[in-house]
Amino acid sequence: MKIYALLVFLGFGMLVMYSNCGKVGETGASSAASVTEGDAIRGALVYNVDGTQLACITCHGSAGTTVIGVDLKTFSANDIETAVRTGPGTMLSYSLSDLTDQQLADVIAYIQTL
Repeated sequence: MKIYALLVFLGFGMLVMYSNCGKVGETGASSAASVTEGDAIRGALVYNVDGTQLACITCHGSAGTTVIGVDLKTFSANDIETAVRTGPGTMLSYSLSDLTDQQLADVIAYIQTL
C-alpha cells in the first residue's frame, strides 16, 4: 500500500511538472511580464516595413509626426499601446496575432527615438 501511494504521488508530481512543458517564459503571470524592454532597432523594422497590415510609417510618417494619423511624439507609451490594440478613430487595431507584445514594445522604443 505504501508503494502504491508513493507511485501515485510521484506520478502526480511528474504530471504537474510536465504540464508546463513547452510553455517557456510563462510563469502564470500576465504575458506582459515575459516581454523584455523594447529594442528600437527591431522596432524600426516593424514601424517602417509593411506586414499583413499597413506599417506605422504609412499614416504617421518617418518622423512620427503625421501624414494621416496623429503626432506620436505627443503620446505616452501606455497611450500608444492602448491605441494600437483598440484602434481609435480611423486607426487600424492590431491584435496579438498581428503584433506581439514584444513587437509593440520595440515599436514604442523606436517611436521614443524619433
